[in-house]
Amino acid sequence: MAMASTSSKIRFSLSSTQWFSLLFIVLLVVFAGLQWVLWLSENSYQTLLSLQQNIQQQQQTNQNLAQRNTKLANKVFAIKQTPQSVEAEARYELGMIKQNEVFYQWVDKP
Repeated sequence: MAMASTSSKIRFSLSSTQWFSLLFIVLLVVFAGLQWVLWLSENSYQTLLSLQQNIQQQQQTNQNLAQRNTKLANKVFAIKQTPQSVEAEARYELGMIKQNEVFYQWVDKP
């Protein structure tokens, strides 16, 4: 008994207009997904701008701290080099006065 070879191939034929419509829908879905990632996801453009602003603020803070560190290093160097600078710092920072010295303070009227 010879069986006829019947293949169960499903033929999927679309016209060129249907192919373009299908391609358009696929590309539209891909485009929408990319737009969602660009504007609404955790790694969005707004997040990038926010991080750049945070970096600028941190760089400004770092610059201010570096300037302060330089001033402090200069003070430390001056104190190590000259004893008069120790006295000047004590007078300026701590309000210290010498024995038998009178301290006068002028206050501006508000």
